[in-house]
Amino acid sequence: MASTAVTLIAQFTIPGTEATIAITQTAPDMFQVVYDAPEELGGSGSFLGERNEQKAREVANHVWSRIVGLRNVNNAYTNRDQQVPGLPGVTYGEVAAAFSDTGAEPHNYTAADYRRDATGTPRPTSTVTIVKGLRAELAAALHALVSDAKHDKYRMAVTLPGEDKLRFFRVDTPRTGKWAGAVFVKEQAGDELYPVKPVGREIRVLQALLVNVQEALVRYGLELGHCGICGRTLTDEESRARGIGPVCIDKL
Repeated sequence: MASTAVTLIAQFTIPGTEATIAITQTAPDMFQVVYDAPEELGGSGSFLGERNEQKAREVANHVWSRIVGLRNVNNAYTNRDQQVPGLPGVTYGEVAAAFSDTGAEPHNYTAADYRRDATGTPRPTSTVTIVKGLRAELAAALHALVSDAKHDKYRMAVTLPGEDKLRFFRVDTPRTGKWAGAVFVKEQAGDELYPVKPVGREIRVLQALLVNVQEALVRYGLELGHCGICGRTLTDEESRARGIGPVCIDKL
């Protein structure tokens, strides 16, 4: 049986280390990333089965950043006065102080992080941070709207930008117990609830709900016949017309 030809696409040696990273192609649509590093830099390994060269290079960049971060950490304790490759005039000791001051994870702190922090450039806001902020904003808006301090479950309906379909959501904002302060947003399909994923979509959902919180509560009741605040079935004619039950309307 003939052996499969392996083509070397690229090979790198990480400055200041003996670690190497190679990208090879084993088939027309099959690439792999192989890295060889000392144990203190994470050891050796490989990523197999990447379908295109671009994806393989992304994986290689991730491995590179990981090894560089570990190199910086190790040298911060053993070679504090040694210059960091690629950063003229910057020592490993200074890098160690930088990631300590910023709270970054040392093994993920790279030369790019140092350049940004040393110049006072703001770090990009992560999508996770954005979601947390929007969740907190939504919870605060709901709590301000509904006067009942014990109430923490809401039902909302909204059409997302760029869509023509009305979507329904359950928003839980626990005020006591283990999950006090947390915010859970789930999409309703029939009687089932599902997490809103991915993070980018949850951002769109939260932003849409925040446009008009009371309108989203009312819309749920008008469309499904259940109070947007307590979820009870609306049987009274006036309640059905406004989407909010007779008890909950006094809480607004």
